[in-house]
Amino acid sequence: MGNLRIFELAIDDILLNPAACSQRLEQTLERATPRRVAGMCADDDFVYLSLVPRTTGAPPEHYRFAELSEFGRDQVASGIMARYNAGFSTVGSFVAADSIWALFRRDGEI
Repeated sequence: MGNLRIFELAIDDILLNPAACSQRLEQTLERATPRRVAGMCADDDFVYLSLVPRTTGAPPEHYRFAELSEFGRDQVASGIMARYNAGFSTVGSFVAADSIWALFRRDGEI
């Protein structure tokens, strides 16, 4: 165990430029000790990501922040399925700007 790092991103920054925040996360994951996202939590202002060392030889993981759906059971389930069918797993989600946003992961090269 050990070697857990917490990475914070402001939700306002994610809403303003999700691609730049995704890139910032990926750059952080590739520093001296390669890492992967192990978990995600959020409050009203920030997303907190738990980063743990990546297993040696594990394929790269790619992360994207994106709007998942509007509120509603069917909309959320449909949004998760659509991303899954495109090769992305849902890491976690948060509510912002009257919508549900999420962090998605794709293993391997894209």
